[in-house]
Amino acid sequence: MLETRFGIEVEFTGITRAQAAKTAAEFLGGRVESGNDYYNTQKVIAPDGRVWKFMSDGSIRTQKKERGRIVEAGREYSVELVSPILTCREDIETLQELIRRLRKAGGFSNSSAGIHVHLDSANHTPRSIRNFINIIASKNDLFYKALQIEPDRMRFCKKMDAALVEKINRRKPKTMAAIESIWYEGYEGSRRQHYHSSRYNFLNLHSFFNGNGTIELMQGSERQRRVAVSGGIDEWALGADSRPLPAANTRRMMQMNEEKGTVYLAYGSNLNLKQMAYRCPTARVLGQAKLNGYRLLFRGGNGAAVATIEKQKGGSVPALLWRITPYDEEALDRYEGYPHLYRKETVKVRFKGQWVPAMAYIMNDGRPQGAPSRYYYEVIGQGYMDAGFDISILDKAVRDSAAQAERSEV
Repeated sequence: MLETRFGIEVEFTGITRAQAAKTAAEFLGGRVESGNDYYNTQKVIAPDGRVWKFMSDGSIRTQKKERGRIVEAGREYSVELVSPILTCREDIETLQELIRRLRKAGGFSNSSAGIHVHLDSANHTPRSIRNFINIIASKNDLFYKALQIEPDRMRFCKKMDAALVEKINRRKPKTMAAIESIWYEGYEGSRRQHYHSSRYNFLNLHSFFNGNGTIELMQGSERQRRVAVSGGIDEWALGADSRPLPAANTRRMMQMNEEKGTVYLAYGSNLNLKQMAYRCPTARVLGQAKLNGYRLLFRGGNGAAVATIEKQKGGSVPALLWRITPYDEEALDRYEGYPHLYRKETVKVRFKGQWVPAMAYIMNDGRPQGAPSRYYYEVIGQGYMDAGFDISILDKAVRDSAAQAERSEV
């Protein structure tokens, strides 16, 4: 176990990416390289040549402390530490102390932050994967008890699906391809998507089959974050209350996954797969679509505008189609401010060679055009990247809406 290779991603706020990178470089004795990519990555090159990255993540609620109070902050305060390949024997103390230094520099976590641990899977066999699934399933309650994973974070790290475990044990797959087939049963859309719906489990094998070849453990609890920021990685990894917790009732969620549901068209922030997995945990991606005869724009006041669509001859809007349950639709109604801010309309989109009716949220009339906040833009931008859409379409909509707002002020 001490020789097992792993990587870790730790999300936090409180300090900027540049401040975090500077703190890490001073501790590791390395140098900082600033990137010009979408995530504005700050790299710390350690003396041993390994790279520690500090990236932006659109899901992190950015905050900082002023005069002892926590206040909202700009997107430069969105920080995700991405480690190089580590081992417990050689690197755990370094990782612990780095987390302590970042905390001392002002870094802290909030309810939007989480941790992802990637375990090396190079030596796994089909049998060991089956064993691992059963171990995680049998200890689900202990993990959730020890980590105190909160109900609102379970959407990002769901417990092991009892139906999946039953299929694994009944069929006893003898190849990785057979295990992969079972893992993706019930999911729609391409398996190649990074933010595939199947990844939002405490044990994530999507990263193993169609990601970076690692087994991922996803966490999101207040205790887990406190342990990480205080440097107690070993306590997080090994500590567990030996008393079993009653099994969670997941029957309702499983039933809703099986319902046919509503076809929903997303064109704005709900293109962001991570956001949708959090907001609508039982939703399923059907695939990419194009809404013809419409254009994307932003309304609601300059600097705080949000996305909507309106009819335009010759226009088109890239979109994702989702299948949502009544549970998901209720969550979307609350998020979209239905029926006061947005209304629901049925639109027809071309999907897999046929016309498909889909429900879309469209903003009610009466609000001026304007530019969105940087945070909101980044959330949608991440959605465009998730779906493989041309980001210039989004940028043009922002520019056009901001220009219209300026003309209206004259």
